[in-house]
This record gives sequence, structure tokens and C-alpha cells, in this order.
Amino acid sequence: MSSAWETSTEDVQNVLAKHGIKLDLDDPKLDEIAGTLDHDAIESAALASAASENIGDDLVKQTAGALSEIEDQLIGDGVIEGPKKCN
Repeated sequence: MSSAWETSTEDVQNVLAKHGIKLDLDDPKLDEIAGTLDHDAIESAALASAASENIGDDLVKQTAGALSEIEDQLIGDGVIEGPKKCN
């Protein structure tokens, strides 16, 4: 993939927080969780969201798409439980 979108630990922290899991940015568990994610899939979701006609500007669309994909992966990995809160 390109480097059009880079997933940050803040992105992961935001998704976890929406599900009631509070981790500080310097918590090694946050890096561990972020390291398990498929970053290419997150980037693809971010870029695909920007191409849609839904909400706001490109950055808002990309962020929403990335957070939704992160959430899907974390639910799939059993890190968090549904229902989805990042749409």
C-alpha cells in the first residue's frame, strides 16, 4: 500500500475509548494492540471512505472510515465487543 493514511496509536485509543477501555498513549498494551492490526486494510477503508459522497471533507471521511475498520478488526480479534460505535 501507499502511505496515504497512517494509523496512529491515537486512532486505536479513540476506538477503545468509545468502548469504555481507557489506555494512556504511553501504555505498552496500546502499542501491542495497534501492532496486531492490518494497516493496509485500514488505509484502504480510509481511502474508500474519502471517495464516497457521505460526510464532510476528505480528512473527516478518511478518519471515519479508518476508525470503523479499526473497530471491525478489534471486534473480530475479541479485543472489544459490539455493537459498533464507529460508523
